[in-house]
Amino acid sequence: MEVFSEAMTKLSTFEEYSFEAQNIIAEGNSVLLDIACHGKGPGPVEYHQNYAFILTTSEGKIVDLKVWSDPFQVKAWMELTQKYQTELASKETPAHV
Repeated sequence: MEVFSEAMTKLSTFEEYSFEAQNIIAEGNSVLLDIACHGKGPGPVEYHQNYAFILTTSEGKIVDLKVWSDPFQVKAWMELTQKYQTELASKETPAHV
């Protein structure tokens, strides 16, 4: 997480922020990292955002990385691991679970 945090320093104007891995799921050659970012910006601005990183590995090396922010990580995980069809995943649903 330190490497990720250092990389984000250049992209952010936050005075204080932290990253917290909320969930880690490994399935086959894919790993899902559900990460929350908490922080305070200049003045009263506060920041809270969840990100999902899906790492695909081959022979012990990361060969692909996909990043989503809320609420799309669940959809992405279903498309990647459950072979959920893209057409169905992008349709509006009448209710949320």
